[in-house]
Order: sequence, then C-alpha cells, then structure tokens
Amino acid sequence: MSEREYPVSRPRDHTDVVKEIARDLAEVAHQISFFKGDANAYFDDHNYNDLRIRLVIALAAVEAAASTTRRRVRLNESR
Repeated sequence: MSEREYPVSRPRDHTDVVKEIARDLAEVAHQISFFKGDANAYFDDHNYNDLRIRLVIALAAVEAAASTTRRRVRLNESR
C-alpha cells in the first residue's frame, strides 16, 4: 500500500482545460442565441429594444471569447 491515502492524479494539461472552456463557451453561446430568438419573437414592443441589444452584445462577447479560446487551442497544438 502506498504512503498516501488517495492516489495522486496527473497534473491537468492546459490544453485540456482550454478545450473544456471552449466547449462550455459554445454551450453558453447556444443558450444566449436561444434567448435572443425568444426575445425577437416576444419583444416586438420598442420598449424592449435595450434588452434585445444586451442579448446581442452578450452573444457577441461569448462568441468572441469562444473564438479566442479555439484559436489558442490551435496555436498550442501546433507547438
């Protein structure tokens, strides 16, 4: 039996972490785009333009983060 009560797992590779983040961001982008579709369907009133704009901005930010994450994964894999 080893000296440690629990086995030590291998250190996580940064590439694995970044890939998981990219998958999570893709899921968040999908959810926001779903909300954006609902907003466009239900918020025809001009009083809700601010909410629609916020959803568009949020979706753009998440998609930009996902794109940057995917790019970093590709760069790290080429090394």
